[in-house]
Amino acid sequence: MADSLIPENELTELKDASTVKDIADSAQDILEEQTCAHLINTAANTGAHFVFYQHDMSDKLKATLESKGYEVVSNAKAADPSLQWIIRGF
Repeated sequence: MADSLIPENELTELKDASTVKDIADSAQDILEEQTCAHLINTAANTGAHFVFYQHDMSDKLKATLESKGYEVVSNAKAADPSLQWIIRGF
């Protein structure tokens, strides 16, 4: 599995098919983690200590967050609790 997406300055370079496949297979997880990190870091910069994550959350992202010390709980008050999460502990 790839650890990162193809950098912008390399988008016009033809890469090996196996490398591109690894990146494509990992892209969803990478983008999901980057989106969540942006949300958390932006909230921290405003003095907040929790965020609402309003997307479906993969088990992998939830495990990654918990391994980094965050508490992740579904929002029981949401219309669909599986699509709204509270991330806190920062």
